Amino acid sequence: MIFSKNKCYLCGSELELKYNLCPICQKHLVKAKIIKDLHLEYLDKIFVAYKYQGVIRDMILDFKFRDKTYLYKGLGDLVADIIRENQLTDYDYICPVPMKGKDLRARGYNQAYEMGKRAEALTNIDCIELLYKVKDTKRQVDLGYIERRKNLKEAFECRCDLSKKKVIILDDILTSGATADEAARALKEKGAEDVAFVAPCSGSFY
Repeated sequence: MIFSKNKCYLCGSELELKYNLCPICQKHLVKAKIIKDLHLEYLDKIFVAYKYQGVIRDMILDFKFRDKTYLYKGLGDLVADIIRENQLTDYDYICPVPMKGKDLRARGYNQAYEMGKRAEALTNIDCIELLYKVKDTKRQVDLGYIERRKNLKEAFECRCDLSKKKVIILDDILTSGATADEAARALKEKGAEDVAFVAPCSGSFY
């Protein structure tokens, strides 16, 4: 990966940056609502910062699909802030959601892992790939909520003992919560005591 760029993602300004944005362009970020009613089986809590729209949406898409890999830094800083602001610094691990092997080979990196390693440096919580994707699934974006749950059933596997451990699952976006909850199931099967989910933004389901 090539990491660069010290200018505002949106306007190109060299003012002091936060999340790859200058103070003026940060005002375009729209805060997500606090998620209290999870309606999920395994996750204990969810924390997201912004709605998946406008500049944050463009940043996520550019990071994932358009080779703007330098965005790992700002998005990782945002993840670290979410962790600190919600008192998650006593958790044991940050666990990025795994990608399919062919997708990882095509892209060359897992965006959740790159954000997680940046957050690790800022929070001292180890970012470790605890999960394996063991089932080939359809694209979630094309499915409704029930279909998403069925599509991901037993898609992830954890192969280490997590007894009494607290784990933060990390992904780039929260949509229906199906991926996060299925990942939490796999972690709790191996003894995880508490599983939270963190993402920079949330989609239309929330």
